[in-house]
Amino acid sequence: MHVAKQQVDSPASPGTSRHKSVQFSRPRKRRTMKLIGVCGLLCAAVPGFWHFSFPQEQQVHSAPYQFTKIADTRTGVYRGFHLSTSIDEQGMVLFRANLVGGGQGIFKADGSVTTQIANTSEQFETFRGAPAVSGNGQVVFLGSRPGGDFGFSRATDVAGDFLYSNKDFADLGDLAINNGGILAFKGTRAKGRKERRQVFLGNGGRPVPIPDSQNNQVGMLSLNNHGQVAFSTGGKVYVSDGETTTLITDGGKQFFLFYRPVINDHGMVVVQTASELAEGRIDKHLVAIVDGEVKILATTQGPFLDFLSSHAVNNHGQVVFTAVIDSGITGLFAGPNPMTDVVIKQGDQLLGNRIVEGPAFSNRGLNDAGQIVFFARLEDGTEGIYRADPNSLPSNAILTSPGTPSKSSNTTP
Repeated sequence: MHVAKQQVDSPASPGTSRHKSVQFSRPRKRRTMKLIGVCGLLCAAVPGFWHFSFPQEQQVHSAPYQFTKIADTRTGVYRGFHLSTSIDEQGMVLFRANLVGGGQGIFKADGSVTTQIANTSEQFETFRGAPAVSGNGQVVFLGSRPGGDFGFSRATDVAGDFLYSNKDFADLGDLAINNGGILAFKGTRAKGRKERRQVFLGNGGRPVPIPDSQNNQVGMLSLNNHGQVAFSTGGKVYVSDGETTTLITDGGKQFFLFYRPVINDHGMVVVQTASELAEGRIDKHLVAIVDGEVKILATTQGPFLDFLSSHAVNNHGQVVFTAVIDSGITGLFAGPNPMTDVVIKQGDQLLGNRIVEGPAFSNRGLNDAGQIVFFARLEDGTEGIYRADPNSLPSNAILTSPGTPSKSSNTTP
């Protein structure tokens, strides 16, 4: 497999980014701009199969969602959960948990049936990071085996050879997988060149290093079903399929420090960013980049005090994100109005108990049906993974025109 030469497409107006604010029917609240530390933008929110079943719990919420318990610490099986959970297009949730009896496990569950994929009492010694699932249910994860070898495994072959491992990489990190079985991951080469962490694409064969990703230290990766991975180098956002790397935005004179870009199958990118105003004041924004145009979706100049590190976009252009509102409450939102667009927030009742911590959400926690998976800790001390199932897509959600569908990737990793 050869590495294609880099081809960088710059924005239409070099050094600048076209932008406009999305208009909403509700007048914006005018208020004094808040001093938000830039450091806040860099902080994130942390053999065989067997099955077991629990009664499915649902709650009808005042918003257009029903809430389903996926897993919690009341069952006596789980001691705690890794906060980055994922969901596929069938509503199956993938998560990593610490077990009451010791060790860890990787599980998938739909609220009725739970399947253990792997654990640390058999083939693996530890798991690293969050496991990843594609829209069609393919699961990959990063684990270490006794003896020190580590690498990526597929759920369908947990005892088999690693897809990529410490034989070729000194370090492996965040990963994503698409419906075609292509992986996007971060890694540091073990030998042959100066060690540097960058993004790679591959399906188990020779990995393709992505140009301009050597400085990618800002947030998780996002991969669409055309094999295009979106990543940030801090001051710039790129999209690459392994053959062509495109500069999506450099922020121009308005934005800086882009964090955790996510991309859908139409090439729409949503990313958190910031702008510096007079007297060194900083405002944060959640923006969408569609056909080279930057649109502000939500901002701390309005009713939001801060944005947390998690946001997602689906193929309908629906955007969901976590934020802190002016009262200091953390919530999960599907639109710019924290009163009418809230999915759930701290202090709300969830299956008969009040949320005291969370909701925590990941950039892989939203599917095309509008289902949302999140972590929360309740007033009685229960920790759990929950799924919000919409009765319909919220009419006032952040929905943007998805733009022109991207071409299929010709990359053969």
